[in-house]
Amino acid sequence: TGGATGSPNPTPLTIPGGAAVSVAVPSAASHGPATASGTSITYTPTAGFSGSDSFTYTATNASGTSSPATVTITVSAPSISLSPTTLSDGTVGSAYSQTVSASGGTAPYTYAITAGSLPVGLALNTSSGVISGTPSTTGTLNLTVTATDANSATGSQAYTLTINAQAPVANAVSATVAANSSANPITLNITGGAAVSVAVASAASHGTATASGTSITYTPTAGFSGSDSFTYTATNASGTSSPATVTITVSAPSISLSPTTLSNGTVGSAYSQTVSASGGTAPYPYAITAGSLPVGLALNTSSGAISGTPSASGTLNLTVTATDANSATGSQAYTLTINAQAPVANAVSATVAANSSANPITLNITGGAATSVTVASAASHAPATASGTSITYTPTAGFSGADSFTYTATNASGTSSPATVTITVSAPTLVLTPATLGAGTAGSAYSATLSVAGGTAPYTYAITAGSLPAGLSLNVASGLISGTPSTAGTSNLTVTATDANGATGVRNYSIAISAVAITVPASSQILAAGQSATVDLTQGATGGPFTQAILGSVTPASAGRARMIGPFSMSFVPSAAFAGTAVVSFSLQNGGGASAASTVSFIIQERPDPTQDAEVIGLLNAQTRAAERFASTQMDNFNRRLEQLHQMNCDRNSFNASLRKEGRDVPLGEIAKAVQDQLGASAHQTEQEKREAAAALKDSCKQDALAFWSDGFVNVGSTHTRGARDSSFTTLGLSVGVDYRLSPSAIAGVGIGYGNDRSDIGKNNTRSDGDAIGIATYLSLNLAPQVYVDGLLGYNRISFDSRRYITGSADDYARGSRDADQLFASLTASYEYRQGPLSLTPYSRLNASTTRMDAYRERGGGIYGLSYDEQRQQNFTSYLGVRTGYDLMTRIGVVTPKVGLAWGHNFSSSSDYKMRYTDQGDEGTLYRLKPDALDSDFASLDMGVDFNLGRAWQLGVSYKTALGSDERNDTFRLGLNGKF
Repeated sequence: TGGATGSPNPTPLTIPGGAAVSVAVPSAASHGPATASGTSITYTPTAGFSGSDSFTYTATNASGTSSPATVTITVSAPSISLSPTTLSDGTVGSAYSQTVSASGGTAPYTYAITAGSLPVGLALNTSSGVISGTPSTTGTLNLTVTATDANSATGSQAYTLTINAQAPVANAVSATVAANSSANPITLNITGGAAVSVAVASAASHGTATASGTSITYTPTAGFSGSDSFTYTATNASGTSSPATVTITVSAPSISLSPTTLSNGTVGSAYSQTVSASGGTAPYPYAITAGSLPVGLALNTSSGAISGTPSASGTLNLTVTATDANSATGSQAYTLTINAQAPVANAVSATVAANSSANPITLNITGGAATSVTVASAASHAPATASGTSITYTPTAGFSGADSFTYTATNASGTSSPATVTITVSAPTLVLTPATLGAGTAGSAYSATLSVAGGTAPYTYAITAGSLPAGLSLNVASGLISGTPSTAGTSNLTVTATDANGATGVRNYSIAISAVAITVPASSQILAAGQSATVDLTQGATGGPFTQAILGSVTPASAGRARMIGPFSMSFVPSAAFAGTAVVSFSLQNGGGASAASTVSFIIQERPDPTQDAEVIGLLNAQTRAAERFASTQMDNFNRRLEQLHQMNCDRNSFNASLRKEGRDVPLGEIAKAVQDQLGASAHQTEQEKREAAAALKDSCKQDALAFWSDGFVNVGSTHTRGARDSSFTTLGLSVGVDYRLSPSAIAGVGIGYGNDRSDIGKNNTRSDGDAIGIATYLSLNLAPQVYVDGLLGYNRISFDSRRYITGSADDYARGSRDADQLFASLTASYEYRQGPLSLTPYSRLNASTTRMDAYRERGGGIYGLSYDEQRQQNFTSYLGVRTGYDLMTRIGVVTPKVGLAWGHNFSSSSDYKMRYTDQGDEGTLYRLKPDALDSDFASLDMGVDFNLGRAWQLGVSYKTALGSDERNDTFRLGLNGKF
C-alpha cells in the first residue's frame, strides 16, 4: 500500500527457500515504475494516481531464479482538509466576508456547497472559496462545503453560520418636567435593532435618572427648576449603542401663600399673623409688593410674621410676595381691617362705713374710653346706682360686712364683660375693758366685770373661744365673771361683745388660778452592795392631798433601775456592778394641779475587794500548792523507782532485803506472817548460818528483763501564806509502772499515777478537793561505773472541787469546779558508792512542772460569787542531797535501813489570779492578785527500811519530813515491787 504522493515506496517481499542475492521485475506496474535493486524493490505511483496497481518479480541466487510472483499495490487517495473549521457570525445589513481554503490535495481546488445553504444575501465563490455578501435576514443555517483538488480528491467541512440582528442606535431627546415632581417617564429615540435594555451612562446634575428595562424616569431635585441633562445607551444581543443626550427642562414651581385672608386687629392691642409660602424651595423671603400695612404693624421678611400694635383704625389693601431659593415667586393680595378698642371693666374693691350713704365707687376701666357704665347685678345689702360713667353705693342701715355687685362699661366698639365690685361695710369699733383679768387661787371666791365702749347698747357677752377655769361663769347680760375656782392652772379664752345692731368687739383673756404650794424634801438611803430599797415618795411632803407621783430619771443611768410599784411607792434595784451615789428624780402633784420635784439619793456601798479576802486567797493558793504537790509527789515516786534500779548485783529487786520461808518464795498474801516467823527464827541462827543464807540470797538474784512496781504515799502538812488563812492538807499518791532493761546500762519504763488532795483553809470550812490522773515515762542510764543519770517526763489531768466561805455571812458558801493540765519533768545525776554493807549516794536533781488552770465560775454565794480567769504557773525545785543505807545480814536475809538528807530551793513563775463578781459578767471590775511566789529554801529528812521478799516481791516503808519557811510536809510511804 502506498500513498498517492509520487514518492518511492519500499515494497516488502516474501522470499522463502534459499536466500536470494538479487531480485528483478519481469512485468512492470501499470500506474508507476517498480525498480529492483539488490534484493529490494521500490514502487513510485504516478503523480495524482490513487487506486489498485500490480507488477511481478523474481528472486535469484546461485542455485537459480524463482518463478515470477505478483505484487499487488493499493495507492490510497490524498486527505483534503478545509479551514477554518468554523465561520464567524454575520449581522443583518452588514457586509460579510469569510474565505474557506483547502489543503492536503493537489491545487487548484474547486469549492461547492454539497449540503444545506447559505443565508439569503450570501454566495460562495467556487474558485476562491470566498463566502461574501450582505445578509438580509437573521437566523442560523447549517451547510457543508466540499473542496475537490486537481486529481478529483475531495474533502468536506460542516459549518453553522449565524446572522445576528442589528445593534440599536440611541438618539438625543429632550423633555420638560415640573419642579418637585417625581418619576417622570422620558420618551427615548432608539433606532437600528430593537433594544432589550437601556442604561444611564452619565447621571443628571440636578435630579435622578433611573433606567428600568427599556424605559427611563427622571426625578428633579426637590426645589430645582431649570435645565438639566444626562446620557443613555441602548443594548440588545448585537451590542450597545453609543451614548445619546437627554435634555431636561424643569419648569419653575407654583408658589402659594397662606392664609388667603388676614384676621382683623384692634387699635392698641398686639397683633400677630404669620404668612407662609409653599410649593418652592425654602428659605422664602417675603415682601409687600403693593399697598402697605397699618401704622404700628411690620412684616418680618424672613419669617413672614406681621406683628405690632396698630395705633389707628381703618382698612388697608396690600400684596405680599414670597420668593423661593431658586427665585420662583408667588403673591397673595390681602385686606387688613383695624377696629377701634372696646372698654374693659376691671374688678375693684372699696370700704365704706356702716350707716353711711351715697359712697362714690372708684371704677377701673381700661381699653377704649367708656361712654357709660351700668350696674349689671345688684348688691345684696344696699342699692348701687349708676350715672354716666360713675356709681355710688349706700349700705342698708345697721349693716356691716361684705357686699358686692357687678358693672359693665360701653362705647361705640361694644360693651365690656361684667366686673365685680367688692364692698366692705366696716362695723363700729367695740372695745372691751379691762384689758387683763386678775389671777385667782383655787378654792377662793373670784369676781371680775367686763364693760364695752363704742357701738349701740344694750350689749351681750359670750365666750367664743377657750373656757373659764372650772368653778367660774360669765353673766351674758352684765359681763360679770364670778365663782370659786376648783383647780389650779391658766385658762385662755376669748370674750365677744355684741351691740344692738349686731356689731361685735373681741378681746382675749388669760385667767391664772394658782394651786396650794407643794414642798417635797430630798431624802437619802445607804444600801449594801446588792441590796434594793422601797421608798414612799410622799414621806415628809406638804401640799397634799396628792393625785400622782411621776418618776423621773436615774443618775447615772447605769446605777440601777427605778420603777413605781404603787401610786406613791418607788422600788430601786442597783446595778450589780455599781457602787457610789445614785440619784432618782421624781415629782408630786396635788388636786390643785401644783407639782414639785425632788430626789432620793441611794448610797450603794462598794463590794469588798476579793483579793483582800483571806478565804479567796487561801483557796487559790491551796489549789496552786496542791497542783505543785501532784507533780512533785509523782516525781518522787518515779525517782525512788529510778534509785532502786541502780543496784547492779540484784538490780531488778527494788529493796535490799530478801524474805524467804522454808526454802521458797513467800506469796504476797503471806508476807506479814513470813516476816514475823523469820525474825523469830533469826535469833537462833549462828554466824555461819547467816553467811550461808546471805550467799543463798545472792545466788538467787539475777537480772530479769521486765519488772513491775508500785509506790504510794500519804503527805500531811500545813502552809501559811501572806494575807490568807492557814491551811492544812493531806495528799495521797499512788504510782504503778513497768520497766524494761534495754541494755546493761539502760533501763526504760512507763507508769501511771493517781493523786488525791484535800486542803482545809482556815476555820470556816473553806476546802479544796483535788484529783489527778497522770502518765509518765522514764529512763535510767549508767554512764560510768557508779555514775547514773535519770530522767522522766509526765502529764497530769487535774480536777478541783472547791467550797469557799462567804466572808461576813452567817453560813453561806460558793462552790466551784475547775480542771487543769500539767506537764512535769525531772533530771537527776548521782554517784553510787558502796563499801561492804554500806552505801553512800550523793546526788543533784532538778524538778520542773507547768500547770494551766482552766477558768471557772462559782455557784452560789449570791452577789459575792466569783468568776476566775485561766491561770498558769511554772514551778522549779533544785536539790542537793545524800542518801545512805546499811545492809544487815540476818537469818531471813538482808534488811536495809536508809537515811537521806537534802537541801532544796523552790522558785516559781505564775500569772496573776484574775477574778470578777459573777453577776457583773464580763463588764464587771477585774481584780488581780499576785500569787505567793514559791521562792524559799527547805530541808528534808527521809528515813525508811527496805525488805527483800524473795525473788518476786520487794517491800519498802519510809517517813519523810520537809521543813521550809512557809510550809511543812510529813510524808508516809509504802512501796511494793514485783518482777517477772
